[in-house]
Amino acid sequence: MEYVAIDDLIARLNKAALEWSWHVSRIEILTMPILRKGELIDTPVVHVTGGLMIPGLGTRQGVGTAPCEATEDASKIAESDAIKRAASMFGVPGGR
Repeated sequence: MEYVAIDDLIARLNKAALEWSWHVSRIEILTMPILRKGELIDTPVVHVTGGLMIPGLGTRQGVGTAPCEATEDASKIAESDAIKRAASMFGVPGGR
């Protein structure tokens, strides 16, 4: 699946549903092994869980994770991934 920017996903949601809402239910910082240069390195990651609600269709939960890097906003990346995953459960393609 090709990458879709969060702005494009929101445009797709707005086109697919007259009304929808997103809420973050949990933000955690965890340590997970991430493969870097052929070696598993314990790395802090932001883990975001949220729910996408579309009236009449219900709520779908999405989870997103992103490594905590000095040059990136990990919480924003993790939340974007979470909403994309939730939207895909409604049939709205979000890519990755």
